[in-house]
Amino acid sequence: MMPGNRESRHVDASSPLTIDETSLRYEGWRIVVVCFLVATFGWAFGFYGQSVYLAELHRTHGWPASLISGATTFVYLFGAGVVVFVAEAVRKFGPRNCLVAGTCATALAAVGIGQVNAPWQLYLANAMLACGWAGMSLGMITNTLGLWFDRKRGMAISLALNGASFAGIVGVPLLVAAIGYFGFAKAMIVAACVMVALVVPVVLIFVGRPALHLSSAAAASADALSGMQIRSFALRDISFLSVTTAFAVVLFAQVGFIVHLISFLDPLIGRASAATALALLAAMAVVGRVLFSTVIDRLNQRLASSLSFLSQAVRIAGTD
Repeated sequence: MMPGNRESRHVDASSPLTIDETSLRYEGWRIVVVCFLVATFGWAFGFYGQSVYLAELHRTHGWPASLISGATTFVYLFGAGVVVFVAEAVRKFGPRNCLVAGTCATALAAVGIGQVNAPWQLYLANAMLACGWAGMSLGMITNTLGLWFDRKRGMAISLALNGASFAGIVGVPLLVAAIGYFGFAKAMIVAACVMVALVVPVVLIFVGRPALHLSSAAAASADALSGMQIRSFALRDISFLSVTTAFAVVLFAQVGFIVHLISFLDPLIGRASAATALALLAAMAVVGRVLFSTVIDRLNQRLASSLSFLSQAVRIAGTD
């Protein structure tokens, strides 16, 4: 960065002129819509779609559920190793390039999953899916929105993540219907092409250079610390570890429940009804997320999260 550019950046950041993040004309809300679309496809392929993959691969190849779900576990473990570099990648390459890369990686993985004929091929495709998941899921979305939002960051993230639930409401039933019409392999190709055709142009058109209105201290800190230093500090921060460990355990339980949901319900109520049940689950997540988004910036977020986790645990424990 040239000295003149650095100086102008600090002038802009310290200027008394502030941006009204509550205004509907603020460009950041367009980024929320983009992230909603990204989350829709990211969770459709990387999260809710896992339930469909397990059922289809078990039916097509006769592989045990433990082998297929093990590949799902591999996605999230490998993805966890990739996602820690997302913030650094966003700073180096920009949010637009990272979002496009994540979308393309997810599309390639989806096509690969539909074509697998051996377990090692499934794990290879899932390695690519893990990279795509890192570029389209929570880490990417929060880092992107953080470039446009400060005071309304919590609400912006909550609204964008409704795309994750929308993936379960619409994405899974459509994928199941497409599989019934085209077959699993062709349906995955069609779905991947639709994602690239919709997401990539939207990202290229609307995701540009973020507004420089965040605090100068935060900006200076981000510039001063390398990615390795930030990760080192984070791994020694008890507050950070307590939050991430709790959410990791909850996600572990959620994934285990959702991945096996269609396979469990299919022999009982049929594939279409099982997909509808998964869509209903995702719809309730939208209701909860929208309600939370209106008050989350004013709540004790640790307490609110704990109560949410407790309600999910009680419901899963009561499942017969």
